Amino acid sequence: MTAVRHRRVGVIGLIADLQGNQGFVTPLIAELASDWIVAPNLPFTTTELQRELQKVLSSSPLPELLPDFFAFRVADRLGQKSYGSSMTMGGLLAIIDAASNFRCPLLGTAVALVEPAETGRLRPVEHITQKLRAFERELGNGTLLVRTMNCPEAAVFDHLFSAVWTVDSSTELARQLEHQGLLAGFQERSPLDRHKLRV
Repeated sequence: MTAVRHRRVGVIGLIADLQGNQGFVTPLIAELASDWIVAPNLPFTTTELQRELQKVLSSSPLPELLPDFFAFRVADRLGQKSYGSSMTMGGLLAIIDAASNFRCPLLGTAVALVEPAETGRLRPVEHITQKLRAFERELGNGTLLVRTMNCPEAAVFDHLFSAVWTVDSSTELARQLEHQGLLAGFQERSPLDRHKLRV
């Protein structure tokens, strides 16, 4: 995958092979669609992506939007079956990138090393070192690393990324996304928000 070092790759999913003690990278591919479709090899489901999108949209200062009016097709380039919740927030960033028409340079080569925890909190994913070593091996440098505030294992690799977001909750992630204008695409495409629906 070294051929993609100098072009936009988008959001990267990271996989750890525990038997071989190594990691793999897989660019996530998301596009707007008429119905939700998540490739069966990916470790997250449509319901899980919708839940995380709802948390972010409801935590943002934008008018309350209805995620039900958005649909995405999500796949990856590697096609390897993977398990766990460590790629769910990467999937979320991928659909946010698609909703903004891939215009944000910050998501040009982005990695999320957080996963959903209880009550809207985020926690570090497992096997961070193997995953980020794979990222460095295959892609060299990135544009954005999303990690929790207290994550020394990931912090060792901060220098590989142009920007680092330290977020411990969906609310903090929503603030970062809103600050970058990355949620505006949902407002532009939504035919209704909750207020309009009540009216």
